[in-house]
Parts: sequence; structure tokens; C-alpha cells
Amino acid sequence: MDMKTSRSYRIYLCFFLWGLLFHHNLFGKSGKPDPLNPFDKDYVTLELAGNFPIARSQELFSPYKKTWFLGYDHYLNRHWNVGISLGFKSYYRDALNKELALLSVSNHSLYVIRLYHPTYLMLGTKFIYMTPNEKSRFPLVKEPDFETEIGVGVAARLAHIQGPFVYSLRIDRWRGTKTNKLHGFEVAVGISYRLKK
Repeated sequence: MDMKTSRSYRIYLCFFLWGLLFHHNLFGKSGKPDPLNPFDKDYVTLELAGNFPIARSQELFSPYKKTWFLGYDHYLNRHWNVGISLGFKSYYRDALNKELALLSVSNHSLYVIRLYHPTYLMLGTKFIYMTPNEKSRFPLVKEPDFETEIGVGVAARLAHIQGPFVYSLRIDRWRGTKTNKLHGFEVAVGISYRLKK
């Protein structure tokens, strides 16, 4: 791991730990049940996502595979959703006729807005740790032409509650912070299942 990669990893780790340790203090305690909260406390989420290059990325990439994301969502109260997810962002490198797969670990903070129960809109931010690979599958094969990046993004999620399930449509605008090569518009459909009542 070179110095730049190590520094990126440390920066992301700081943001990730901030998300896990201090969300309760910033957004309200989640220990007491909120009678007005329509969501259960914890969900596991599975999404099918597609990424579309924008800005500088359009000169280098085309959209490629739809990929799966696995995530965990925690509702602190009726106003805040925080969580983490793991998956690949897949682009096609036009000049070299091969895939660029960004293994992405992200954490999000979303503000929940009631539209009309049981449908809700969530808006917020994401921090993303991205490692470039040659294929969107395991075992990982590192792509030597790109370095590990820390990404930031804004996210919007439309969620519909139905019993123990939450059906969702998510749209993200994200970009890397180390270079100007990685920009994206991500669209995903997902289903979440509550872990406990």
C-alpha cells in the first residue's frame, strides 16, 4: 500500500468511524422507541444498480454491467436513516475494451421526509471508499491504471413500506476526490427486510 493509498484509507476510515460512533449524538438517541416512526429499527438491503458516467468520465467510460449492492440500514428515529453498503460500480473502458470495476464501501446519512404514508423521500450524503479492479467479481484483481479513491456523493431515495419490507428507488450523484476521472450517476432499485420487530 503506497503513501497516497494509505492516506486515502485513513481519511475514509475517519469518516466511517464518525458515522458509526457519533450519529446518535448528532441526530438524536435511538434507544427509546418513537411511536411516530413508521420504520423498524434495522433492515438488510439488497439493490440492483447501474452506473452512468458523467462530466470527465464520459470521455473515458461507457455504462456497463448492472451490479448488486448489499447494505444495512438503521433508523435512528423518524427523521434519520444511516447505513453502510458494499458493491461494485461498473464502467466500460472504451479505449481498452475492458471493464473498470470499483469495489465500493459507502456509508450514508439520509433525512427522512414523509410524502404520504407509506411512501417516504430520503435525502442526504454519502462517503465512498473505492478500490479499482479489472472485474466486478471475486477474487479481486487490482486495476493498475487507477488508484484507490475516496468519493463523496449526494443521494435521494424513494421508499415504500409494505409490512416487513421496504421497496426503494435510489439515485446518487457521486465523484472521486483524488482525481477528476471518476464521476457517476447511479440508479438502483432495492428491497429491504427488517431484521427484528
